[in-house]
Amino acid sequence: MKNMKRLTVILALLLAAVLLTACGNSGAKETPAATQPAAANTSAPTAEPMAKETENPGKETGAGTLQSRVEAVVQDAAGLASYTKEDLEDMTGIEPADCSEFVFLQGNGMDGREVLAVLAADDAAAERVFTQMESYLERRREENKNYAPAAYQLLSEAGVARKGLLLVLISGPDGAAETGKLLAGE
Repeated sequence: MKNMKRLTVILALLLAAVLLTACGNSGAKETPAATQPAAANTSAPTAEPMAKETENPGKETGAGTLQSRVEAVVQDAAGLASYTKEDLEDMTGIEPADCSEFVFLQGNGMDGREVLAVLAADDAAAERVFTQMESYLERRREENKNYAPAAYQLLSEAGVARKGLLLVLISGPDGAAETGKLLAGE
């Protein structure tokens, strides 16, 4: 009887260890490192486990690229985690083929800071991207509604804006102003 109790306790401890290990690994995917430099449209890796080392669809690297425009407008861009085209598709549903260029940056999961700027390939692509960006924003709001009130507030104040083929979603304390500046340069 005593050996049966010991065996039960050992099995319970092993099961608890397996469950804690599984739970501990799943949370790592959802928290980007807030200290990563902005490097969208490059193959530079980030500390974010979901980010992959691949080139993004925007091939240009000159001063007039979307990346440099975002960096000029978004003051904390260097402190946000950068995402790849695979992340763009996985997280937002936006097809990389619909993008001539894009910049996808996020703060840590709790602050609600988001920068998503897409230069669509054509008008039809812009319509598809706009729909996906609005769906993504709504999902982000719902994810944070009861979890992170400050992030939810920032995301609730954000919206998707479009001018020509440029589509912009910026949430943050100065999100509306940054969106206006970015669209004004189009």
